[in-house]
Amino acid sequence: MHDTASNPPSSSSTTSATCAPAPSTRTRPSWQRSPYEDLSAQQVADQHVAWIKKRRLIFIPTEIAVFAAALAVIALKPPAAGIIYLALLASAVAISFLHRTRAINRFGSLHQICSLECDPAKYRAVMEALVASDAHDRSRSILATEQARGLYYQSESMRALQLLSQVRFKSPKNPYWLAVLSIETMCRHDVGDSAGESLALSRLDELGRKASAGSPLAKELDKLRARYQVILKDPAAWTSQDAAFIRDGVDRAQSPLEYASWLLDECTWEQFHGDRDRALQIIASLDELKLTPLHKRRRDALAAALRPETNTEQQLDL
Repeated sequence: MHDTASNPPSSSSTTSATCAPAPSTRTRPSWQRSPYEDLSAQQVADQHVAWIKKRRLIFIPTEIAVFAAALAVIALKPPAAGIIYLALLASAVAISFLHRTRAINRFGSLHQICSLECDPAKYRAVMEALVASDAHDRSRSILATEQARGLYYQSESMRALQLLSQVRFKSPKNPYWLAVLSIETMCRHDVGDSAGESLALSRLDELGRKASAGSPLAKELDKLRARYQVILKDPAAWTSQDAAFIRDGVDRAQSPLEYASWLLDECTWEQFHGDRDRALQIIASLDELKLTPLHKRRRDALAAALRPETNTEQQLDL
């Protein structure tokens, strides 16, 4: 789905929207390669499972040793036993936190298959392989969410929605609801389900009300709302301020996936409100990028609308 971006610029940015450099003069950014680019989906999954098992072999014995030492302190009651006991408990908590953080970051790195390789089919295959290895279903909802992400970028939003309907988290405050609801919002938008889209947005608002002010979740929700205020709007109603926000997104894109999303939005702006030649330049620049099936579909729809014989005022299903 579209990645979040900064807040929309103020009205003072209107000039930059109308005087932004043409796509042909914009320098295309470069990004690092995905560490998984030369691996198959099964190899990525096997490597990830092996990493988790290795970490557990280190983590579990270490935790046992720390707790055993704490019990020994209680039994032997050496001098300053209370301080030693509390220090050991603090160490146990720190080790657990470190293990969990590294595991989360390691799993998050798999998203580079989507963001850097722009290969949602491979990403989904990795998630399916991880499902097969998750004997206790401990990560079923997270893996289903990530499979749905891959399906969305494969331009299979209905299948993604079917998967998302199976997602369950015990706590309504679970931060992963942000991923679930943001993917659902874009899938609903993609298939033209305005009622479902509104419901997903209301659930995102509810999640925001439960989030602590200033927390990472609250900040991510603020960025997401800013993005949705533009991309979920009818492109025919976009303003010059929206154009400035979109072009700022192009300049700030953190990955090929995000860059392509913003470029397609910029092209849509030009198709509805700007210059046809400039829109065609953007279409040509997209041919130089790795694109997901979703982005290819949007590009092809824009290219068709920009043909001379096509009514350029038609409403596109983008």
